[in-house]
Amino acid sequence: MASNVPGGLLPASYEYAVQNKANAMQTVAVGYDYFKTLTIGLIEGQVFSSSYGVDSAQAVINETAAKALGLANPIGLTVKGPTVNYRIIGVTKDGKAQGFEATIQPTIYVMTAAPGVAKTQIMISADSKAIPAMLATLQQQWNSINKLDGDNFNYHFLDELYGQLFVKQEQL
Repeated sequence: MASNVPGGLLPASYEYAVQNKANAMQTVAVGYDYFKTLTIGLIEGQVFSSSYGVDSAQAVINETAAKALGLANPIGLTVKGPTVNYRIIGVTKDGKAQGFEATIQPTIYVMTAAPGVAKTQIMISADSKAIPAMLATLQQQWNSINKLDGDNFNYHFLDELYGQLFVKQEQL
């Protein structure tokens, strides 16, 4: 689960401050397996895990956010957000989410969404042979999964969506 997927809409951006230094950061609300599903590596600390529970006031930042805020040792520091303060538990490697021409933005990942940042995207990692059966099952059960908008079942393949970002570079 996530509020945004690579190649999709840009995440909401809010100002956050650590040790009296403020910077705008893209805010992505995520589920437990977000980093594993997208194979985003960890530099230090930890990512969210259901095995040790999550305090709603914890956050993970990317390495660009740590650099933008001038943080050499960010683990345990408090990030003051627009409505919630978070404790940094991890720093991830940067990942390209918007193509080559876009610079990587400082990003904060949270489990408890900030206002206007809802987890509306479901990402599933599956073996290619299992995809037809998985899609059929999801479509059949979609009304019970998404009670607010159960009639609107649609999907994209993340590798294709992400790949569209690089068409210009491939043509060049």
